Amino acid sequence: MSRLPMGLCGVVVIGCIIGAAGSAAALTVSIVQPAESAYSPDALRKLRFEAVAYDNGTRLDNAEVQWHWQFGDGQQSMGNPTTHAYVAAGEYTLRVSAAVGGAVATAAMQVVVRGRPQTPRCLPSDPSLSVYVGLRGLWSNNVTMDVDAAELEASVAVFGPGEKLDDSPHAWERHLMTEARIPPGWLSFMVEEDTEVKMRVIVRDTRARLGGVTLTDRDTGAAVGTLTANADGSEIAGLVDVSSAGRYLTLTLTDRSAGDVICRFATDRPESNDVVVVTHTYGFDANLGDEHECWLTEGCSGPWGDPDSVEGKVSTERPYAHRGCAGGTSFENDYRDRREVRATYDLMDRAILKDITLRPLSLTDNCYASIKAELEAIRAQYADGRRFLEPYVMPPFSRGEAHWGAYLEGAVTSVICFPYMGRPEQKDTISNWIEWSLPWKEGIGSPTPAASVAEKTDLWDYLRRASRVGEPIAIGDIWTRTARAWPREPTARPLEAITAPVTLMLQADKAEPDDTPALVGGVAYLRRGRAWTDHSPPVNVGMPSQLDFAAEGDDKGTRTIELAKGYRYEVTSAQSPLFGTIYALPAGGMEFTVMGKQDVRIGLRLLVARELVVRSEQAGGKPVPAEVIVSDSSGKAVRGASTEDDGQGHCSCILRDLPAPARYTVRAKPRGGSDSDYGDPQMVILKASTLPQVVIVRVGGPQP
Repeated sequence: MSRLPMGLCGVVVIGCIIGAAGSAAALTVSIVQPAESAYSPDALRKLRFEAVAYDNGTRLDNAEVQWHWQFGDGQQSMGNPTTHAYVAAGEYTLRVSAAVGGAVATAAMQVVVRGRPQTPRCLPSDPSLSVYVGLRGLWSNNVTMDVDAAELEASVAVFGPGEKLDDSPHAWERHLMTEARIPPGWLSFMVEEDTEVKMRVIVRDTRARLGGVTLTDRDTGAAVGTLTANADGSEIAGLVDVSSAGRYLTLTLTDRSAGDVICRFATDRPESNDVVVVTHTYGFDANLGDEHECWLTEGCSGPWGDPDSVEGKVSTERPYAHRGCAGGTSFENDYRDRREVRATYDLMDRAILKDITLRPLSLTDNCYASIKAELEAIRAQYADGRRFLEPYVMPPFSRGEAHWGAYLEGAVTSVICFPYMGRPEQKDTISNWIEWSLPWKEGIGSPTPAASVAEKTDLWDYLRRASRVGEPIAIGDIWTRTARAWPREPTARPLEAITAPVTLMLQADKAEPDDTPALVGGVAYLRRGRAWTDHSPPVNVGMPSQLDFAAEGDDKGTRTIELAKGYRYEVTSAQSPLFGTIYALPAGGMEFTVMGKQDVRIGLRLLVARELVVRSEQAGGKPVPAEVIVSDSSGKAVRGASTEDDGQGHCSCILRDLPAPARYTVRAKPRGGSDSDYGDPQMVILKASTLPQVVIVRVGGPQP
């Protein structure tokens, strides 16, 4: 167990520079503070150390140099200038090194910390009186995580005989004569439980008026102990056991003649059973993390990284919102139902990205409770965060890239505490004072702003005396992110339909030359019908309304087009059910559904007898040119023609594309004859066919 020498008050003596060397002759370093001359600061306060580096005689800027201080007591620092406090008496070798590129230069000097006896201090209001109050016992040392035996000088506030003892910060500061002599390196000053604590009191009077001093509890008025002056009334000196006394004590000094009160001293046991916790909120660049450009990220700066990480981030003066896209997520939904897709970064409304883990500190449970309560209050703002980015609902049979607009705001809440030795009811006031006075600007641009501020904190003398606080402890920083959607709904740009190649084929039931099924040319019309998907329709795409099918070649009667999946389509022949009056669709049209790559055969039915061959002859069977008339079943004439010698021993004519199947009557008369010369009608039943059908009719009138 390390020990702080009993009665340490402390003097520091700085020796001369004992070395300066470098790995390159051009680089040198010198310690400029403390100076080489005699130097005796108060060893129980921070000491300031500063060095300068030169390159060929030219002084370098601190930012150009990597600094490393070693104080000889196991403590180090990488800053310049920097501060440090020596806790124990002894001789220490102070070293500093400066590195620039591959060159390193060092310098060193001796620091001597010596103890000194307890020395009473004169009262400003009565120079004939001097007083010293110290407390001796075992004290917790947060630097060494150990317990040290020490006598520490206590704070003493002086009040006149008729003055009311006032513990308020302003009154305390006005009456304070001496401050608690507590080493700055000790972050917690609490008397260990079940240990003896004694108060040393020394009062001297050059006018020899002293009778005695009475110790009472300032809160309860209970007597704690008394000390009596020496025979000539010039000094009171002794130890009083205050182990069971309260923290706030009053020493009433009386004269030897009438027992009148000369003055009263208010003193506290410098124990820290509580802490003042202060916080400050910085910002940091909270980016969206999506490394793509879209209409949402116009004007946004990069580079962007992982929005759930604070790696490489530093604090800014205040939180600010960053606008951008939380995900350019490509999707493809090749299904008939709607499906969801989430952003690349499915952010939270409020999230803690980096929390504080309390490191072991030699603090009381009450101190820990105060720190934890403050941390929990910060964390509570980010509890139960819900996912705010709604999923994008992909329409059936669609593809595209979904985008989620969002605002992100990064905040860093720095938490610093001070061991508090004042009254509980004054804690809020003290907290406000300290929060207002801390150098928060020192935390800007730092990855650990709380530590940066704590390192640079040096409270004003007035504030330090009135506040009754110890040295700052950097608890840490909570890095948080607040996110909200912009715009409210995710959108997809561009949104495309998933299509499939559909091959349409005009398939006739009878085709030339032999009345067998075959592909034929023609013109068809395509119309998109209703969707067959669940809940919502697929994306619409343009398509041709008129489809031309080649009448010859390799692609005869065939047409391949891309159609959006998930729809029903209808093929028609426009206003008429006929395809060029020869073929027709059953029921005037046909429907099909696009589910993928497929062939669709459009079945056509032949509607005509392609050729009716009429041969005319006399009653004896001799061919004769004639005039022919064809009537339908109602007797209406539908076609007329004349037969001629066809060179094959017949007089004939060909009637094309008569609607079929149907029953017709064919009559013939000699060419130039009257209507009475028509011969007997010949009935024929025509079938739909591409093959010729022959009918023989005989003329009437005189026969040669």
